[in-house]
Amino acid sequence: MNAITDSKICPFTGLEIVESNRWKNLKLAENYVISYRKIGDSIVDVHGYGHILEFDAERFQNFLDNFIEDQGITLPYVEMRNYEDVQGVLPTKRTIMAQKDYFIENKDKRIGFVAYNTTKAISMLLMSGVRQYKSVNVVLSVEPDYNHAVKKAEDILKDYSPYKKVGISNKKYKISSTEIEEVALACGRFLWEESDLFDVSTFDLSERHPLFPIVENLAIVREELIHLENESYKKSKALESEQLQTEKIVESLQSGIIIVDAFKDQVVDINPAACSLLEGEKEHIIGKPFSQFLMDQKKDVDYNLSGDKNRDNYLITLKEDIVPVHRNSVKITLNNKNYVLENFVDISEAKEHEEKLKKSLAHTKQINNLTFNREKRIIEMKKEVNQLLAELGREPKYKSVVDIKEDRGNYGETKG
Repeated sequence: MNAITDSKICPFTGLEIVESNRWKNLKLAENYVISYRKIGDSIVDVHGYGHILEFDAERFQNFLDNFIEDQGITLPYVEMRNYEDVQGVLPTKRTIMAQKDYFIENKDKRIGFVAYNTTKAISMLLMSGVRQYKSVNVVLSVEPDYNHAVKKAEDILKDYSPYKKVGISNKKYKISSTEIEEVALACGRFLWEESDLFDVSTFDLSERHPLFPIVENLAIVREELIHLENESYKKSKALESEQLQTEKIVESLQSGIIIVDAFKDQVVDINPAACSLLEGEKEHIIGKPFSQFLMDQKKDVDYNLSGDKNRDNYLITLKEDIVPVHRNSVKITLNNKNYVLENFVDISEAKEHEEKLKKSLAHTKQINNLTFNREKRIIEMKKEVNQLLAELGREPKYKSVVDIKEDRGNYGETKG
């Protein structure tokens, strides 16, 4: 594919922004794509689209290294990452570990990471990482939008010095019992109050306070739990809706549907058409042995389904009437349990037409036989007349039977 390059000037920094179609919408996963662009000589701006759980960190970093080489990014560089079109709350543990390892291994090459348009959870996760690995000489920042992010990236490059070390505060803090109790009460509010997320600004704690990481990490965990709860609720509702639609479809079918627990030989569900076939109400049929409704119980309760799944059978209704049906049996799984779906079509009318046709054919055959026998008797009588005339020395009257030398039985078979 020929590379098409687009260039423009950043309105906030005056730096040139270079975009190439070669580095747009690269597929990281089935539902996640990524785009890279160059700002100035040493800034890489990354934009992801998709669900954060599908983010492939190893594939992303491979693309990133190739982009840096292809676009001639001057080292060291700063990465900006736009989370605006990323769904979900937190990445997987594997992704977090892979990103951490890449940060540490490339700390002399990538000197800054600026995230923007992030969720509160991502923001807190990144800040937590800064404190966790504060000895790594990489500047990490979270900004509200592109404007602030690109200015921050430019400042990081201006202030960078390979000899500059990260300052680690040795300030000592005394933790009071009041502060500990305040944190404990805040944790309890997660369980008892409507608030879904810690608002760390409500605490009188600076970011350097020893209790601050505990509060913030708990907030991250809580937001992920709330997200999982919401996702679970949505999926549950979607499943209920799908199940309701399926039930409506089954209820509207004209053929009889019976769900059978083959192990227990028990009816577990039935649609209105099947209730009509069995001449009973749903509540009077569910729970009964399925074999009770089959005319040939020993033969038809075999659910190995190794033979023909389509066959004609007879059902016995609750009123002990016999109903001819065409039956189809299919193994299904519902809620991780195996069942057999029995599908019945009433063929009573077809059977009646079949019997009428058989009787009609038999009657037609009888008439044909009678007609043939009558014709045969007439021929015999004509022969007898010709024979009597011959004995009297006279010419035969019936010329049509003169050449017939043999009598023939029904269907043209020669008699011996």
